[in-house]
This record gives sequence, structure tokens and C-alpha cells, in this order.
Amino acid sequence: MPPKRPPRARRTKESAKAVISPQEKPLTSSSSGEALGGSGNEVKRTNETPVARVARPLNSPSVRAVSEKAPSPTGFGPCHVIGVLLAVVLTCVWSIFPPWDATDAPPCHCFPAGGEVQQAIASRMFGVTGIHLRGAGHSAVEESLRGLSSCGKLYTLENQFDGVGSFMQRLQHDAKGTRCVVWLVKDLSVVKHVDNALKELLEDNTLRGNRILPDGARGLFIVLSNQSREEIKGLLPHRVVHQFRTINLPAKK
Repeated sequence: MPPKRPPRARRTKESAKAVISPQEKPLTSSSSGEALGGSGNEVKRTNETPVARVARPLNSPSVRAVSEKAPSPTGFGPCHVIGVLLAVVLTCVWSIFPPWDATDAPPCHCFPAGGEVQQAIASRMFGVTGIHLRGAGHSAVEESLRGLSSCGKLYTLENQFDGVGSFMQRLQHDAKGTRCVVWLVKDLSVVKHVDNALKELLEDNTLRGNRILPDGARGLFIVLSNQSREEIKGLLPHRVVHQFRTINLPAKK
């Protein structure tokens, strides 16, 4: 007769509770296939491979660390990705429909920027600029400005204006349909009755509040006179003379 095995000790409810830690869920027994219920009063049977699981309290530091969102390994978050995509889209749109002039050329781009007068004409500034030109005759200036014919217009004002109304109509007519226009005045008596209006023209590109040059256009109002700046102040209001830039051309040898 084989020797009798000693009786196996029965696991009581009290012993089961003593084995399980207060911070652990009941473990599944790998030998008997019995799962101890969470309440300690039920015994669940399962055919699945038993896996030991440990449950930590919700306020455990390790649980809080896992619950927090881990930073991206690349260092870029959703906002960075959206910003990059938006920049790419805007670049593509602007390459097809640029928000600026595609040529990016000044209004009087056909005129070479050489001396002071040429630089003033070829400037990228918009509106009307006043120039007091000394040391050059009318014919010489016209000859030097012939290059404007391919991108602008040149007009000589010879008849005296009787009022701001006729002066405004003439300038608006000359500036229509062009981005570059130059007016030459060889006798200050031409603007004798409209001299006060020149300040508004040179400051705001308007006469009586009406625009003269279209948007993006450049205009020069050139007064040819060998008189000094101080002498011109005796012919034009001081506030108007201050709007003109005096350029002294060197005498030809």
C-alpha cells in the first residue's frame, strides 16, 4: 500500500485576504485555475491562461505619470504641425496669385538711374514729387528725358492756368492710363494763380480732395529756374517752396 500523502492545507478566506496586499487585486491561481473575486466571497473559474495583474490606486504617482501625455520625441506638437502646413499653403497660393506686383519694378523703370534727376525719376516712391532744377535749359532737360517714352509720359506746361479747376483737369488728363508722368514748368507765371494748390498736390497727390495720379503711379513736377531757392520764395509761398527739392546741375564745359 503506497504511503499516504499528508492532507493539503485548505486556504481559508482569512488566509487569502492575508496573502493579498491591500493595494493589489486578487491574483489568479496558476495551479488550480481559480480566480479569487474582488469581494473575497466569490470564486470565478476561467479557462484562460492565468495572468497575474496588480492594480495600483488611482492616486498613485506612477498612475499619474502614465496618465499624463508624453511629449513628442521630435519636440513638435500639433500647433507646430498646423503652422508648417499653413505656411506651405500660403507659399503655394502666393506663388500663383502674388499679393504684390509680380515685376516689382518702379513706375518709371525704363529710365536709367544716373544723376540726381534720374534717381529722382527712377525712385520707387509713389505720388507727385516737386523738383526745382537749376543750371540746365529746357531743351537739354527734354533731351535727357526722352527715355521716358517707353514707360511714361512727358508734358510741358506752357499756358497759364486761371484756377485750380482747370489745373486739376489738365493734370488728371495727363496722368490717365500711365504709371509714370513728368511735368515741366519753365516759367513760374504758369502756376501763378494755382501756387497755393501746389502744396496739396505735392503732399497728398490731390487737388481739392480729388486724386491726380492713380494708385501705384509716380509723378514729377519739375520747375526749371536758375534762380536760387531764396529767390523763388519771393515768387511762391514759403510752404510751397519747402515741398520742392532743389537740384543744381553742373555747368557743361
